[in-house]
Amino acid sequence: MTIKPSARTLMFSIQDPRPAGWKGDNPLIIQASIRDVTIHWVYIDTGSSTYIIYEHCFRLLPDRWKDNLRFTTGRLVGFTGHSMWLLGTIHLPLTITSHDKHRKKTALVDFVVIRHATEHNIILGRSALLKLGAIPSTIHGIMKFDTPKGKAMILATPSKELQCYTVMKPVEITKGCKRPRGNLVKEKDIINENHPDQPINVGCDLPDHTRRALVDLLKRYKHVFAWTPTDMVGVERRVMEHKLMIRPGAKEVKQKKRVQGGDRNRAINAEVTKLTEDGILREAIFPTWIANPVMVRKQDGSWRMCIDFSDLNKACPKDCYPLPEIDQKVESLQGFKLKCFLDAYKGYHQILMSKEDEEKTAFYTDHGTFCYTKMPFRLKNAGATYQRLVDSIFVKQIGRNIEVYMDDMVIKIPDEERMLQDIEETFRC
Repeated sequence: MTIKPSARTLMFSIQDPRPAGWKGDNPLIIQASIRDVTIHWVYIDTGSSTYIIYEHCFRLLPDRWKDNLRFTTGRLVGFTGHSMWLLGTIHLPLTITSHDKHRKKTALVDFVVIRHATEHNIILGRSALLKLGAIPSTIHGIMKFDTPKGKAMILATPSKELQCYTVMKPVEITKGCKRPRGNLVKEKDIINENHPDQPINVGCDLPDHTRRALVDLLKRYKHVFAWTPTDMVGVERRVMEHKLMIRPGAKEVKQKKRVQGGDRNRAINAEVTKLTEDGILREAIFPTWIANPVMVRKQDGSWRMCIDFSDLNKACPKDCYPLPEIDQKVESLQGFKLKCFLDAYKGYHQILMSKEDEEKTAFYTDHGTFCYTKMPFRLKNAGATYQRLVDSIFVKQIGRNIEVYMDDMVIKIPDEERMLQDIEETFRC
């Protein structure tokens, strides 16, 4: 039986034996075991979606267990975007024991082995806690879990006892950890011959026949992708359009025109020209609401044009259509072997503005005032409108083989046999 995260199970009475000197901002680090080997410094990370065992800890395990290491060519990517190659994956039983040593819980875990200098030996993520039926509390320094003998509790290691242990002696790579010679990263594939400058990435660890079948499928459905802004057919007005719903009696605001620098002006004019040619902007005549463009420097040194819709947004009521819980979306991907990541091309610009609200999005330029014919970014309730659209489009697939968070979509596939079927089903929508 799994402990459900109710208010009652998350409460701790003052009689709970918490670690002495525990502070609520300490990381939750516990002790566990793999078969008969005790593992110290096991880090409970509720923000991680995988199980990690570091190489310096893996090397200290009995040799007979290391023979089960399965080589993989995948990479582990962190929230900062930094990635590292995996040494392999290994299936091991992990056991946690209560502080009184009378209760324990064991779960079979597929660890990924990585090489990295850290004081921790193992990291357990959300899916591991789900398998163990555990509820951690960083504030209290305690983790509760359910066992056949009843509820149990494990105490975190106090921060004053934490030490950094690393293996300094070089060791030979165990059989099964050797990497293949040559470049593991395959070249990008071109699926549209008319746009060879826009290749795509296909998983390098897929079998060759599966990879070829996936590339053939993408080429067959290349017409569903937008390669240029002119390819955006958009959403029909009868299906979805964005309305401002300005409160009655709200005072119309014409912001005072701000003076832009020379490089900013050139960037604004170039962006306005491009968006006008693509049908996203048009000239506004006698607008009642006018805003100013705000230029933001990108990492590559170029400029991004944003519009200061702060006054207009204040006059609009909030659309309470709920956005998905991002943590639940990430957890729902657990257990799926393959994932296909899609990003809507200029997603917000696929939705039309209502005719009567177009000129309310007007903004200044050196060559006149322009307004949006399609839904712009930074406009209030734009995210809710877009989420409502994708929820209605993928209503039969969300939760089954696809997860959508606004303009980011992930097709989740349990195995290679279902891959082509699920991706093709999404393209047909």
